Amino acid sequence: MKRALFVALLVCAVTLAYQTQVSAQNAQSAFDQLKSLAGEWQGQSSMGGKTYPVKLKFEVISGGSAVMETLQPGNEPPMTSVYHENGDKLMMTHYCSGNNQPRLQTATLATPGKLDFEFLDISNLTSPDVEHISGMSLTIKDNDHITEEWKHSGKETMGNMVVDFTRVK
Repeated sequence: MKRALFVALLVCAVTLAYQTQVSAQNAQSAFDQLKSLAGEWQGQSSMGGKTYPVKLKFEVISGGSAVMETLQPGNEPPMTSVYHENGDKLMMTHYCSGNNQPRLQTATLATPGKLDFEFLDISNLTSPDVEHISGMSLTIKDNDHITEEWKHSGKETMGNMVVDFTRVK
């Protein structure tokens, strides 16, 4: 009886260790995909009844431990997001022109080329009613085409912003 219990616990421990290792490898692979986006991108977006150009730039920084994204919709001030690994997840802090800083993290990294960032917390938000970023999905279609969908929350939101980007060569 004790032996069967010991074997069952051992199997559970090995399975958990394997799943943790696989999750960390998935985070590393996803982060490597983010690094591969380094360079300049351009796209078009429609939001709030307007269509405008969107510029995007990815840069690998801090000795390869972070990726910085600079996003400029139309003539608006550029916004910066910084991505990094955190164990078996990827995290992102978005420095918004709305003067708040939402932090997002991946829930799962099960689909290669698809990164879904969910809301974790936010600093400098004056009220939950104020428009702010509450999620972001990044789909890597191929080496030269990606889509970003920025999810907005708050009472007076203009809706989500979806942009299909092409790498500038």
